[in-house]
This record gives sequence, structure tokens and C-alpha cells, in this order.
Amino acid sequence: MPLTLPGAVPAPAAPALEIVWQGELGAGQTLDGLLNSAGLETAQRHTASDLIGSLYDLRRLKPGFRLTVSADERKALTEIALEVENGGQIIAALGAQPSVRREMPEPEVVIRAAETEVRRSIYGALERVGAPTRFATDLELIFADILNLRKEIGGGEQLRLVWREERIGDRVVGEPVIDFAQFDLGGETYEVIWPKDGALRNFIYRDGELLQSFRQPVPGARLSSAFGPRIHPVHGGRRMHNGVDFAAAEGTPVYAMQDGIVTFAGPRRGYGYLVEIEHGNDVVTRYGHLGSDLPVKAGGKVVRGQKIAVVGNTGTSTAAHLHYEVLVQGRHVSPLDYEWPIRPQSPLADPGRLLARLEGARDHLAEALDASGGDG
Repeated sequence: MPLTLPGAVPAPAAPALEIVWQGELGAGQTLDGLLNSAGLETAQRHTASDLIGSLYDLRRLKPGFRLTVSADERKALTEIALEVENGGQIIAALGAQPSVRREMPEPEVVIRAAETEVRRSIYGALERVGAPTRFATDLELIFADILNLRKEIGGGEQLRLVWREERIGDRVVGEPVIDFAQFDLGGETYEVIWPKDGALRNFIYRDGELLQSFRQPVPGARLSSAFGPRIHPVHGGRRMHNGVDFAAAEGTPVYAMQDGIVTFAGPRRGYGYLVEIEHGNDVVTRYGHLGSDLPVKAGGKVVRGQKIAVVGNTGTSTAAHLHYEVLVQGRHVSPLDYEWPIRPQSPLADPGRLLARLEGARDHLAEALDASGGDG
């Protein structure tokens, strides 16, 4: 209960606002165009755009962003709210003293699970049970160095997975993230544990035995492009992709994969802002498309797990992500298949911990399937 001093007059309650218009940004549409559709006058549009642009880079606008216009009891336009990524809002308050604020509601984390039979494609199997179809790409990428899933699918394979969604009300915000997947393929069972927030290591098992594990420089990030030939997203045409990409928000920390000496830190053509580290034994790592404010310099020493940069969207890049490369004796190798020395405290050095991790993931899947009825 607020404290009221004797004789004090309580502050009047803020007037209730009424929503007078809502709409979504269309493909190719600008914020000014959307504000014009809402009926704002030229001066109001300029004020609202300037205020919102002071807190949010308008170059990041995407189709589907929602705009809400509210008015006070006198029908005067009072607030312009632009909903952006992850349910956040940039709210411009109009009036005698214009102001702007950012509101980020706390989303609810919802655990979901599904079990489905693959008939012709993983995409179709996920679609049938209401699971995010983007997971088909996630599975293909995580297995890129082990299996060509498109060629291996013959029909009848069983896929079970559990994932996390963040919701505000009944809407999913952000990208759903897989926690664990089981895939019965060709008489063998493959299981994958993805890193949760703050974790850096993935685990892939075959019939209960660890098949592959790799650490990534960005905690909890989603693998978005594999090592090998691909259609270039900017230049087009089939080109060799000399690393792997991890999708993550701008400003997400990037960590050194191993002790070493920084041999380059700065802008480089194509890479945008780049950090290159020499680790000894002719092993080099590169971290590209970084934010411009680099905390390391050429010639400096770094240790494994040290923050060396943040994710950016610099250079030849279509969205915020980290491009990560490993070179051995001057030749690019798959970062997912490269094996760093195992430290005594690593889970890879303890078979008991590896098995316990897998059993825990299986329990998580079983509980989630039971709660969901097994169909997502």
C-alpha cells in the first residue's frame, strides 16, 4: 500500500486509453506508410517515427509487426505502440511533451512435445502434429556431418521431440527451440541434446553411445547454416560455405573456443567485423559478422571461454548471426566435426555423466509427451 502524507492529495489516475486503430506492417511497407494507413497527419507521423526510431532501428522492421493507435477520452491521439521482436513494444506518447519508452513483457515458457511418423518428409511429419516445421531444417543441420537425412528417409521412421516456446498470452514470440529429439532411422536410434540457454555443448548419440559432441561459441544459439557447398544467400549461386552459422540476437556474447593469440580483430571484406585466433598446432578459429565494438586486439592473449565479441550483422550478412570457422594447417574443416582436446572436467571425460545426461533428456521427453498426449 503506498504511503500518503497527512494532507496530501492523491495523484489523479492516468486516463484510460481507447484503441482506435490496429494494423500490421506489410511486405515492403515503411513505418510512415503504416502510420498513414492509421490516419495520422504528416506532423504526427514524423513525430511518431522519430520517437520510435530513437529506440529501435527502423531498418529492422519486418512484415507482421503490429501497430496500435490509442486515443484519450477527448478522442485525441495519445499513444502509438509498435510491437517488435519477442513481444516487445516501442511506445511513443504524443502530446505537449512527446516521449518514448520500451516495454518488454515477460513471456511464459511452455514445454511442448510430439511423436510422429515420417512418411515422405520430416517437414510433412512435423506439420501433421502442429510442430514448428523449421525443426526439419534444424535436424538436417545438426546431422550434417553424420547423415544426409533427405536421402536416408524411406518412410516409416519415428520422430519424437520436445521443445520450448515463449508465449505472451496465446501468441508464440521469438523462435521455438528444440531441447531433445529421438529419431528411429534404419534400425538405429539417433538422439540429440541441444544446449539450453547459457550452455555451449551439443550431444549426438546413436543407440545410447555418444557419436558426436561439439561446443559452440554462442550459448544456446541455433545452428542456421552448415559447413559445405550451399546457395549463397546474398550473391546467389552455389558456393563453398567455409564455416557454420549460429543465429542469435545482436549483442549476444561470443566466446573463444580455446586459449590462443588474437591475430586479427577488425573489419574484413565479407566478414564484417572479424576476430581471428591462433591456437597453436596450426589451428585457427575465425568469428565473423560481429558487432563493431571489439573487446580484444591483435596480439592479445585470450583463454578458452573468454568473451571476445558480440553477435552483429556486419559485412555480407542478411540477419544477425555468428559465422564460425576452424582452419587446420590452413585448410577449412567442419567446426562441428573438429575435436578439441578433452579437459578432465569435461562431461566427455566421464561416461557416467554422459549416460546420466541422456537419461535425463529421455525422462524430459517422456514427461512432456505424457502431458501433451503425444501429438504436440
